[in-house]
Amino acid sequence: MATGYGAVVHGAEVSPSDTVAVIGCGGVGIAAIQAARIAGASRVIAIDLHDEKLDRAHSFGATDVVRADDRLVAAVHEIVPGGVDKSFEAVGSPATASAAFNILAADGTATILGLQPAGNTITIDAEMLIEGDRQITGAYMGANRLAQDVRSFSDHRRRGTLDLASMVTSTWSFDEINAGLKTMTDPDSVRAVVTF
Repeated sequence: MATGYGAVVHGAEVSPSDTVAVIGCGGVGIAAIQAARIAGASRVIAIDLHDEKLDRAHSFGATDVVRADDRLVAAVHEIVPGGVDKSFEAVGSPATASAAFNILAADGTATILGLQPAGNTITIDAEMLIEGDRQITGAYMGANRLAQDVRSFSDHRRRGTLDLASMVTSTWSFDEINAGLKTMTDPDSVRAVVTF
């Protein structure tokens, strides 16, 4: 929760005047979607390859969903002409990082959250960067402020604005931890939790 939430609230400082897109609807992406909704973003577009994850994204606050295919950029521009103000990449691939930049409006910011393997290179369009005044930034651990954020999570949870329970899609005993790790690649999985 801390990475997606922190990137939206602290790193990108999403506000009600912003349109947002989140690429990748796993645990980090769903946390970013919820944080964008809590921050009051006017549109929250969820982007993923899996229909199951896109369906789930609506229940966490996505106003729109887009399938991650060759039409991704065009589909986002159909929803928000000109592109989004803030995008968040929560997959960890150069292609999705580039897509997060390509769907930005002028003056927009793409925040890369997905961990990239060492040696990966992200390619961006120089004209879009310079003439459009767009930015691309990283946010290791989502620029979170853990002590402050935990209080905020608790408050939002109590008020019903943060749905942590639905993020837990499976629980495992410590002896089953390896099976639990394997389920995290399942499109139906958001978070697997180990119980002690």
